[in-house]
Amino acid sequence: MRVHVFLWFFLAVATANALRADPPEEQYRKAMSLLVAHNNNPVDVSDALYLLRLSADGGFAPAQTALGTAYERGFGVAPDVHWAIDWYTKAAKQGDWVAQFSLGRLYLQGNLLQRDFTEARKWLEMAAADPRDSGASFLLGTLYYDDKQSVHVDFALAAKWFRQSAERGNPYAMERLGMMLLRGDAGGIGIQFKEQGYVLLLTAAELGNHNVYQQLGSMEFDIGKTGADVARRKALDLRDRILGYTQQGCGPWEGQYSNSPSPPPLHMQMQCQQTSRVRIP
Repeated sequence: MRVHVFLWFFLAVATANALRADPPEEQYRKAMSLLVAHNNNPVDVSDALYLLRLSADGGFAPAQTALGTAYERGFGVAPDVHWAIDWYTKAAKQGDWVAQFSLGRLYLQGNLLQRDFTEARKWLEMAAADPRDSGASFLLGTLYYDDKQSVHVDFALAAKWFRQSAERGNPYAMERLGMMLLRGDAGGIGIQFKEQGYVLLLTAAELGNHNVYQQLGSMEFDIGKTGADVARRKALDLRDRILGYTQQGCGPWEGQYSNSPSPPPLHMQMQCQQTSRVRIP
């Protein structure tokens, strides 16, 4: 019996030493392989967190982001927003867009810590510069459009960010931008802007945003049947281009394209760290 215990202990120590000898990228890869398909097995989760910490301590940004997510959501550890901010910040400073988005969202929402709009804008703008992002640009649009966010309202900036989010697949950004065009908040008035707004609302409906149905019902009268027919063709073309873009990125996950966008969940972050530079023409 003592021999068996000794052998088990020896093997455990040898395995731990071998894992510590792996480079941080390999430690991260092994950790994430334990978490595929929402794996919640306690032993696998514990092993994954151990490997993530080794990799994060070695300076590997995706592992630091993953640890931040674990602390933010209480995955395998007690929730701790301060540890989450610490790990996210380390990764965000290395240019990790998921960490930047996560930081900006936390500072903007203020649910787990005091709101800080300066920090929110800084990190969200960094995340929005990455073509894999659609959520940070949406949140920036709401920040500049909604005067409840305690910033100077700037419709031009709001339209810019909603347009970027819309082009990257968010049907709620299409709704916001479409309504801005209809109201004249996006830089002009006239039938051409109403037609653009109608195209965006139609596309939003095609991509699952049911909020726009009532508005669509009154739009055909405003632009006429011929204009509505043209808009429908344009909407289908826009939908197909957006689907072509989104299918080459990471995802989908719940909250990726929503009225309150969320960053990639832990088990999908490795996929979403892959480089993708596809843009809508």
